[in-house]
Amino acid sequence: MIRVKTLFFTLLIGLSLVTPLGVDADSQAQGIQPAWAQSRQERAGDNSQRILSVRDVVEIVRGRFGGELISARLEQSSRPFYVLRWRFPNESVEDIRVDAATGQVSR
Repeated sequence: MIRVKTLFFTLLIGLSLVTPLGVDADSQAQGIQPAWAQSRQERAGDNSQRILSVRDVVEIVRGRFGGELISARLEQSSRPFYVLRWRFPNESVEDIRVDAATGQVSR
């Protein structure tokens, strides 16, 4: 029984030292993530359009108008955009469109 435990732990330690499949030592040293750990945009490379996070978009709108976010959704099109349902400081509620790539706001 002791031999089985020793063999098991030796095998476990040995496997923890092995580089995962599909990741070479150079890419690990440079901090490059394997494809399975990257977002779809990162895997697509420069051909894909980068988009702002919802948090970034909310900060842009809050800085411009004040108020608070009620809801948000990302609309995919040739130019993706966020639609934010926004409560303004005067308690009015409107939908605001924000270009997901540039942060340009339109009401």
